[in-house]
Amino acid sequence: MLRLLIVDDEPMFRESLVQAVDWGKLEIEVVGEAYNGCSALGILEDTAVDVIITDIRMPEMDGLELIRRASVLHPDIRYIVLSAFDDFILVKQAFLLGIVDYLLKSEIREDDLAKILTRQAAEIQRRAVQQIPGAAYAAEAGRQFTRQMLRSCVERRLHLPMASLPEKYAASVFAGGVYSVVLGIHFRDCHISTDQIYARLSESFELLEKIVDQHSGWIGYSEQQRYILFFFSQTKLSWRDFSYETEKLRCEVEHELQQICSSCTVSAGFSSLKQTSVLSRMKGEAERAFQLYFIRGCGKTWGYNRYLESCNNAELPDNRLFRRFIEFIKTRDIPGAVQHLKEFQLSPPGLRGSSVPEVVTLFSKYHYHLLSYCEQMKIDEDPDIRETLDHFLTLLAAAAPLNDLNEWLSDILNLVLAKTQGKNSLVNRVVGYIKNNYHREISLSGVAEHFNVNPSYLSRLFSRYIEKGFNAYLTEVRVVKARHLLETENLRVHEVAQLVGIGNPESFSRIFKRVTGKPPRDYLMGNPALPDKDVQIIR
Repeated sequence: MLRLLIVDDEPMFRESLVQAVDWGKLEIEVVGEAYNGCSALGILEDTAVDVIITDIRMPEMDGLELIRRASVLHPDIRYIVLSAFDDFILVKQAFLLGIVDYLLKSEIREDDLAKILTRQAAEIQRRAVQQIPGAAYAAEAGRQFTRQMLRSCVERRLHLPMASLPEKYAASVFAGGVYSVVLGIHFRDCHISTDQIYARLSESFELLEKIVDQHSGWIGYSEQQRYILFFFSQTKLSWRDFSYETEKLRCEVEHELQQICSSCTVSAGFSSLKQTSVLSRMKGEAERAFQLYFIRGCGKTWGYNRYLESCNNAELPDNRLFRRFIEFIKTRDIPGAVQHLKEFQLSPPGLRGSSVPEVVTLFSKYHYHLLSYCEQMKIDEDPDIRETLDHFLTLLAAAAPLNDLNEWLSDILNLVLAKTQGKNSLVNRVVGYIKNNYHREISLSGVAEHFNVNPSYLSRLFSRYIEKGFNAYLTEVRVVKARHLLETENLRVHEVAQLVGIGNPESFSRIFKRVTGKPPRDYLMGNPALPDKDVQIIR
């Protein structure tokens, strides 16, 4: 049972705290109450205590002095501080002394206190097994506090002198300088789930923290799938020096992580050398440099200057290529989509560093439309299809580079093609006939006669597998082709109408607007009114 001592100079507060919590349920025994630090030290002389909950501001001996003196005599005791809103500076000092948590006196709730004490009971048990010295734990608590202050500084966009960081870090702004690095961990094992990825990341970040703590000047914290680092240098660094320091740390981290997971690699990006006391700005530069792993490959170190160079050299491909791909999917033309992908697949030379979020979003759209198609074709529960679709989520969790996403897209398309080719050979032949003869005069009865089947039977079969009527599908194919011609060829509207098998220009314009929501002239080649976003084929 955990032994607890409560220290506060307000008798009513001590009494209410003792009565408000079901200590027996938490397996905690309140072994004493003290009104200040002196009284608490007297109790400690003849009473064993595991945890002390203490106020900071008390007469004669405050909570900070109590922690200083008790830590010398009883290094294994753990301290939880009670504070008011205006005690932030004192709480900072308390963390540096090694406290494990703090609570606002005005906002204490039983469930919050229970969680803290339960966590401390588990930690005490762990330390008993591992025999962790109290001094070492105090040092670790100090590092944890500095990480918290660093993260707060970045997220609140504070200037470093205002960040409440220990002086040895804050002084670096005026000495050598501060530099930022972002590390990312990638897993190439494709047979694990997203939950396993996140579990590995958590384990990896714990090891990474231990590695960083062994290097003077480095400090950082984990954020989603990355580890944010700052290097506080006492001397000014050149680009070559900082690049060397970053690559050396990256290689060491990667080597250590591969001892627990051989399939992992580590990438790094570092900020420019331009000094600023705004850490969030440095972090932003390092994050953008880190993104180059996506288009240049994992397991390397990239500087912010390389990111800027990438922005000058390339552009994101025309979004109309994606719309064309989706048209193939919506018209059930998977072979056309496969061929389109071979011709217009995204490649590193065609991208700039700032395009990475856009490209990831683009692949998420691919995933969404392919999932919808598989559901329509009733193959979404196929084990191979499900596994490959789910693998995309694993790739996102593992921060996979562009080449891996391209490989996934090729795999899922070819798999869908293999699964759907055998769904119904007659329907596939009819679809192929329509795509080859849409520019002619086509009717359900004529196609049924061509394939020697009953028109009613063909209509039912077509609706079952394509999930729309024969005429609706024929119209969709004609409109998709017409839009492509309007966008890419220098043709008049009436010429396009003739080429897609709708002889009357007025009927063509009416049908086109009904399907796309816009008149044909809005899609004429070079027309600035051409919309940027996808147009729904069927409304």
